[in-house]
Amino acid sequence: MSGLPLNIEIQQIFLHMLNFVILAGGLYFLLYKPVCAFINKRTEYFANLENEALNKKTEADSMLTEYQNKIKAVEEELKAIKAKASHDADEIIRQSREEAEEQGHRIIMDAQAEAERTKDKIIKGEERDIIKLVLAAEKKLHHYSEDEK
Repeated sequence: MSGLPLNIEIQQIFLHMLNFVILAGGLYFLLYKPVCAFINKRTEYFANLENEALNKKTEADSMLTEYQNKIKAVEEELKAIKAKASHDADEIIRQSREEAEEQGHRIIMDAQAEAERTKDKIIKGEERDIIKLVLAAEKKLHHYSEDEK
């Protein structure tokens, strides 16, 4: 036995320490190092997933902005087309009204001219009839005046 109290032997302590170091080293190489590598790989994998998701979100946001700008441009173009169509329709309506007014004016002028010609015909016809009546009356007067003589 040794001279240490409580029956402790230094050789036993060193053997236990050596066993502990071997166990700790074995556990380090068998468990800790692979678990740390696995955790690092998982961390890297999820970091890559997060980066991909952020990149895709950024790309989607830029596409959304681009499409919104295109939609605005199309809406503005549509407004311009509608305004032009409205203006063209107003112009066509205005021209149609002018043509209708002009045609109506021509119809009225033609009707007035026709009425004037008809009036002149009637007056000339009546004048001829009056002249015939006057001549007939004159003949009769002349005939009666000869008879009286």
